[in-house]
Amino acid sequence: YMSARAAISEFRRLRKWLHEPDQCVECVELVEGADGLISICSDHEGKNIVRCLNFEEYAFRVLRMRLNSDAFDDVMRSVLKLVASFCTDNSDNQILMSGHLDDIFIPLLSTEKYMDAAAFCIECIVGDNKELCLMLAPQLVQLAVDLTRQHGTHISLLSILKRLILCDGEALDENQTMVCKGVLVGDMLNLTGELDEN
Repeated sequence: YMSARAAISEFRRLRKWLHEPDQCVECVELVEGADGLISICSDHEGKNIVRCLNFEEYAFRVLRMRLNSDAFDDVMRSVLKLVASFCTDNSDNQILMSGHLDDIFIPLLSTEKYMDAAAFCIECIVGDNKELCLMLAPQLVQLAVDLTRQHGTHISLLSILKRLILCDGEALDENQTMVCKGVLVGDMLNLTGELDEN
């Protein structure tokens, strides 16, 4: 508990520092140094402790910010990585974060420079959580189709769809049908375009 509290205390300083452009580099170092927090999140009890210390509140404050600098972009991606760790294999944390798809995670997913990090975060939010997979599939499939039309095919978007069709080893038939239709209608595999070597 004490180590988690110390890590959260450090994390809280981010929002204040990020307003100062010359402090952004130090913020990157601070977030990257939050490996201790990720380690704490590596087991179920640790994730519950971090939730009790209101980690999500401080993460949301940072994820709602917008600053124009490469260092800030690195901070955003690192915070998304922390959120992903916070959610992995913890249904309470997944449910908590899923309530912020519309206001936080989808806008970040729709921003190309954050797309991969946000997609991985969303994967961890729905990962092996049947209830969330079924509930969020219509929204996420349509979003993946729309973003593919805007930005082209991205592996990260396909990875989200993969998470939706198989939950903890169980095939979700309804989601599989939905994803197949979305992939074909949205030409997400570039089936009608020229073959891409990548």
